[in-house]
Amino acid sequence: MKIKELLEEFELSFKLQGFTFEIISTPLSSKEMDSLSEELNGKRYIRFIAVPSTKKTYFFSPEIMHGSATILLKKEKGVVLKPESSLFGVAEKSGKSWKVVEEESKRLISKMSEDTKNSNWDFLKRYVVGVEKLF
Repeated sequence: MKIKELLEEFELSFKLQGFTFEIISTPLSSKEMDSLSEELNGKRYIRFIAVPSTKKTYFFSPEIMHGSATILLKKEKGVVLKPESSLFGVAEKSGKSWKVVEEESKRLISKMSEDTKNSNWDFLKRYVVGVEKLF
């Protein structure tokens, strides 16, 4: 095993101690999204990584950082996600829909390439509203 892979595995196991970690990719139901979300300060949140090149979005608990999710996706499913070609974001439950948390998501898009920012985000808008306000 390469040293880099060993370090990634150690980092992942350290970051995920005590958490049940599940990532569900699109398409998924509203019920599945609700099951991944967590209540923090009286509001429900979920994290996501959207990939315009594949039109897929990966949703997971807000307790898990995006970096840990990318390591797990690479290890478990062979999916390589990079900040310059993916949207790392956070959404909050608002009524029956999920709304992007602009402050948190804008901070996360700073590494995205201009091509990625100019992508068609309709595939994500089916699940999270307010994405267009980020760019």
